[in-house]
Amino acid sequence: MGFIFGDLIVETILTEGLADFRANIDDRLDMFYDQLKESYLSTEYGQAELDRFKQYINDNEISIVHNWNIVSQRVPCIFIQNVSSQEQVQRTFINDFSGNIDTIGAGVITDRREEFSFPFNEQVQVGIHVNDPGGPTALRWLYAMVVYFLISRKDDLVDRGLELSTFSATDFNRLNEFLPENIFSRYITFNFINYVSIKDITPSTIITDIDLHGGNNASAPGEVQGGIKVESGRDPETEDSSFYTIDET
Repeated sequence: MGFIFGDLIVETILTEGLADFRANIDDRLDMFYDQLKESYLSTEYGQAELDRFKQYINDNEISIVHNWNIVSQRVPCIFIQNVSSQEQVQRTFINDFSGNIDTIGAGVITDRREEFSFPFNEQVQVGIHVNDPGGPTALRWLYAMVVYFLISRKDDLVDRGLELSTFSATDFNRLNEFLPENIFSRYITFNFINYVSIKDITPSTIITDIDLHGGNNASAPGEVQGGIKVESGRDPETEDSSFYTIDET
């Protein structure tokens, strides 16, 4: 896997999560917000609050945007941005070398490339923005939804190149820059670890089977009766191909 685009991966998780939530809204409301029906919350919130939030979801498109300048035009929306990326020295490989990638054809290795990996700690910030009607109450439920999407789908994040480690969130704020319109926001910063892998474009080493069980008793110069021929695609001094044989024992 090459470069990892953390913000785009987060976008896919949120897009799929929202689509699933809408398609199964009654089940998902019960799954995500079941605590609101408990006796100590049901009087103030309960099913009535879930019904109001269901209507809010049905009445509003929750856009996912990457451009801050259009947030005010798309609320309610989820804003995603990369805020930092830093290589993790404590996780680096020696000389950044992580292994070889072999191409196998007809039962033999026909191509070998070196792979280099660079571990990064990446922070992706997700901003949830709502306006009236809905306001802070809708923001509370949307915040819980976004966190639930990402922590419940860690396996998908790993499969797509991100390992979720920790997250933190700001308090609820009204964005003064959009006054007199009331836009309420909360930001969540997710910390991920990913490995950017780079494959060397120059063939490194090719290993070829050489008739391990046959051959003439007398070999012509440059031939082998049996063994393995290792062909190196790069000679560090001459840049020419070099050939070595390992006799069968």
